[in-house]
Amino acid sequence: MKQEDCVLTPKIGVGPIRFGQPIDVLNDITGFEKVDPDEWSKDYEWYECIQCDLDVYGDGNGKIETIGCDETLILDGKNLIGVTLNELEGFLRLKGQRFSDGDEMADGSIVTGYLFEPLGLRAWVTEEERVESIMVDDGDYED
Repeated sequence: MKQEDCVLTPKIGVGPIRFGQPIDVLNDITGFEKVDPDEWSKDYEWYECIQCDLDVYGDGNGKIETIGCDETLILDGKNLIGVTLNELEGFLRLKGQRFSDGDEMADGSIVTGYLFEPLGLRAWVTEEERVESIMVDDGDYED
């Protein structure tokens, strides 16, 4: 899979990857490798694609639940990674709901999480108000 394949269909999936599919379909998509479980991921399966910096997480029952994008996530021809929070809200025509403050990413940066529930999209925004990472799912949140 390549970066240009990272096209979001809200609540459906990214590129050829669909929420609810068996996660082992990723074995058939070029570039994906299963990540060995550690203490944080022992309860679910996790695959990553180095070429497009994409992570796919299972739900613990062998189905695709969440997709994380760190470099490219295209919606309507626009890459949502790297834009400002204001640009993202304007493009999506939605105001993000802040759900997390001061989370530390793997690279040590501090981010704030914003939820765009109608799209099943969570954006992690840096202190400089830039979208650093996005996680998407089917938007079926429990209350």
